[in-house]
Amino acid sequence: YYKLLSGVLDKEGQANLKKSQLEWIKLRDADIKLIDSVYSKKEGTMYVPMVADSIMELTKKRALELKAYYELIIEK
Repeated sequence: YYKLLSGVLDKEGQANLKKSQLEWIKLRDADIKLIDSVYSKKEGTMYVPMVADSIMELTKKRALELKAYYELIIEK
């Protein structure tokens, strides 16, 4: 959806999207470090998929945000 959204934005919008995405990546990486710090205090294999799910949810949320922006622009 990043690519689709970029394709329907003007140059200024594309620049804003790129800046936003780069900042989101920094935040995502910081959140992943926090997730790892929290779950590293727990023992057991059940926490491995919980870490993966938490990380996946971060990415899913962002993808859905970009999808919503894209759909807002292209709706008739």
